[in-house]
Amino acid sequence: MEIITLHPKTKEEAALFEHLAKALKTPYEIRKEKPHDLRKRPSDYFGTLSKEEGEKMHLYVNQSRSEWNRSI
Repeated sequence: MEIITLHPKTKEEAALFEHLAKALKTPYEIRKEKPHDLRKRPSDYFGTLSKEEGEKMHLYVNQSRSEWNRSI
């Protein structure tokens, strides 16, 4: 039987995985370090912008679009 290696993000995930593995009588290993091939997903970046930051980004995007249209 193979050992399942887990890389939980939170303590709650670690506790859940541990409980499930014990209930299924499956060997497991919980590692704190991240695997090397772990890439951030869009869901890892979440939050809100202030109105001022949003206006700055909107202005920047509009300027970039106009520059792009002029260069074509």
